[in-house]
Amino acid sequence: MRSETPAIDQEERSLTGGLRVGMSPEVAAHAELHRTLVDAADHLGKLRDGPCDVAVLAAGWELEKLGGVAPAVVAVGDMLTLDEYRQALGWGATALVTWEVGADVLRATLVSATCGRGTLPLWVLEGLAVRLEEPPDAFTLTPWQLDLLRDMAAGHTEGQLAQDRGCSGRKIRRKVAEIWAQMEVTGRTQGLVRAARWGLVGDARAP
Repeated sequence: MRSETPAIDQEERSLTGGLRVGMSPEVAAHAELHRTLVDAADHLGKLRDGPCDVAVLAAGWELEKLGGVAPAVVAVGDMLTLDEYRQALGWGATALVTWEVGADVLRATLVSATCGRGTLPLWVLEGLAVRLEEPPDAFTLTPWQLDLLRDMAAGHTEGQLAQDRGCSGRKIRRKVAEIWAQMEVTGRTQGLVRAARWGLVGDARAP
């Protein structure tokens, strides 16, 4: 049973005829996401079978070619770098989520997108919205550390980071802690926000 969110329920009721959600074939074929969509939305339909309030499209060619099929578009995919988010927004996405999104989060995202509000992770908003800052003069990362940081920004788990480098998870944790200490941050989220602002991940350019 899904948890009830009063503010979202109120907005759903205000939508004439309920929330009509369309999905592309690639999204419909993703069993886990399809189940999540069924749990998240009151009314589901196929992308080309009729008008919809919000379309859920896979990031990539679907979003690039079909981004204008609905007033609001939620893109789903592995968009875990600043450049991937920027590209998806350029193709017409209103909001972006990953394939593993939970039903409550997806439900809120669908309703918000239909009501004209986009949603993005905080570190993406920071990276897109603020002017790039120069790192302190004393700040330096080795190529190994920079590669590690970029893989973290791409969403790699600790296990993947260790396996790719042929080392232990303990060593990865120690190296990550060293990077955060050099950047003067307290953890992953704050570190990736700062890395985006400093131009270390994605392909951000100073305006």
